[in-house]
Amino acid sequence: PEGSICNLVAVEKAGKSFLATQIARDYSCGVESKIVHFNNGFGTSKGASFIYDAELTDDAILHRNYVGNGFDNINRCPNCAFDTTADLSEHLMSHFSSLENNVLVVVDNVTAICPNFNGSDIKRLKNTIQQLQTGYNNRGYRITFMFVHHTKAGKSVFDDDSVAGFKEWDRLGTIRICLGTVEGSE
Repeated sequence: PEGSICNLVAVEKAGKSFLATQIARDYSCGVESKIVHFNNGFGTSKGASFIYDAELTDDAILHRNYVGNGFDNINRCPNCAFDTTADLSEHLMSHFSSLENNVLVVVDNVTAICPNFNGSDIKRLKNTIQQLQTGYNNRGYRITFMFVHHTKAGKSVFDDDSVAGFKEWDRLGTIRICLGTVEGSE
């Protein structure tokens, strides 16, 4: 929902980045998403979408066909990394504190973007996000965050201990989307 802080989690190759990109595309085009509905009492809105991506190269983006059909409306920040979540906090505050628009910020994925993650940094990041959300609300807009999480190497199931630092990140979020498969499905 608009104005939320979402943690998107799943095992490897479950389609987290595809889902996050599709949501960003729907949001930036102002179309009612068939995946996640953004009408959290405010109606379906059109907003600016930003994806901070620590993994996909330009070739991978082309290979995944993220070109045309509204995907070009997404502001991509490829190959980005911050030393700590405190650095990410400072960046978010400096880049998003004064936009006059609804905004969706996708961080894909948190362990790659903040490789020197420290659980104590979460409190500062949460304060930053709350300040941004308050500022947006006061101006009549919403800023929404989606943090994409990958499981630790070798984990084939999802639980709170299989995602690096997830207990701290989960306390930051207001909603959790978990992707997975049903046992016995193909």
